[in-house]
Amino acid sequence: MDQYGVAKHKVADLKAVDGSEVQDMQKVKDGANDLIKKAEKMRELPSFNGQTIQLIQGVEKTVTDTKSVLPNFPYVKNNVPGLTESISGNDLKLKADSSVAHGNVKNAVQFVNKSNGFTDNDLPYFIYSTDGDKTGDKSQSVIATKDPSNALAGLNVNVIGLGETTLLKHDADTNSTDTQGEAQLTGSVWGLYKAGTDTLVKYSDGQDGYPVTVTNGEKVDDKQVQLKLTDLTKGVGVKNLDNSADYEWGEVKAPEGYELSTKRYKVHFDDKDKFDDKTSNYIDDVTALDRVLQFHFGFIKAQDVNGSYTGLNG
Repeated sequence: MDQYGVAKHKVADLKAVDGSEVQDMQKVKDGANDLIKKAEKMRELPSFNGQTIQLIQGVEKTVTDTKSVLPNFPYVKNNVPGLTESISGNDLKLKADSSVAHGNVKNAVQFVNKSNGFTDNDLPYFIYSTDGDKTGDKSQSVIATKDPSNALAGLNVNVIGLGETTLLKHDADTNSTDTQGEAQLTGSVWGLYKAGTDTLVKYSDGQDGYPVTVTNGEKVDDKQVQLKLTDLTKGVGVKNLDNSADYEWGEVKAPEGYELSTKRYKVHFDDKDKFDDKTSNYIDDVTALDRVLQFHFGFIKAQDVNGSYTGLNG
């Protein structure tokens, strides 16, 4: 009551009554203040209550309760499949796997100080008063409420997932980087498309704090992902893609001596992909096969005098 400002009399107003056994009123006041502080501490919520925590799929994140009251909330309710949580002292560890949907989830994890405290619908009402004086003139004010010891806290999460893809290029006949004749695999230009469309991915399509970034190859456009292959061993690639979407590599310009490929090479991210803990990206690589140009020609045999077919012997 004192904490919520509904008390009519404060601790400071307490006085010893003549003839009572109370000899040191200050001890009473100190004791009352101590009880109030302990009660407030029991009701205090962790510092991260109501906050939104950004999580990158596959990366464990530690959130610390700076109020040091997390141990008062031993009961935890996790509302997100694929999200794991663990508590050690005042540290809360969270980790979302690749199955957790991107975006904001309210009350993703909730904490309560009582085992039945996630809902107070079934809790009874209580009437509180120091001496049972309903007027409040000679006692603390009367208050009707549900059990005030029940405290509930929670946090939201904002989940993002990152994907990295590299395209390598091989000769279709040798199935390797070995070329035929004077043909060259380097110099080709590849674009990354949104799957099933002719729309190229933009560098501005990156997620909050994680822009789409070139890992291999040479930019030929500053806005859209179009990369020139300069190193056969590294190919062309980008990271920090939204890994909940599908993509396709497509050849924009063929290298010298090769046909322009019309095939699209699909990029799809899932839990089977390798996870790079340095870049926090799930990795899906593909290999494109290019065929050398084929030239077709024919010839006729004729007399060198008049180009006639006639008069040829044998």
